Amino acid sequence: MEVVSLRVTEVYGPGLVLPTELQAIAVAAVERHPLRLPYGADEWTLPIHVADAATAGVLALSAEQLTSWVYNISGGVHVTLAEIADRVRALVPGS
Repeated sequence: MEVVSLRVTEVYGPGLVLPTELQAIAVAAVERHPLRLPYGADEWTLPIHVADAATAGVLALSAEQLTSWVYNISGGVHVTLAEIADRVRALVPGS
């Protein structure tokens, strides 16, 4: 039996619970209140949408031949919490 490991990073999308810091950013934006995280603005993550993570799984299952036993699955872009907060502020007026 062959086994392959898909190491998936921060998955986001409908029906999923956000990591604590991202949830705090989203709630503050929706409720329109200021948010001060005591740490982590420079922490980065590699978010990936749930549909893209699922596609990676399907591709791994359907591959004729794999070239590795381990694959890192991510959105491919490092994003800091500060950058995510900036994007949310740009998308949610008054946040």
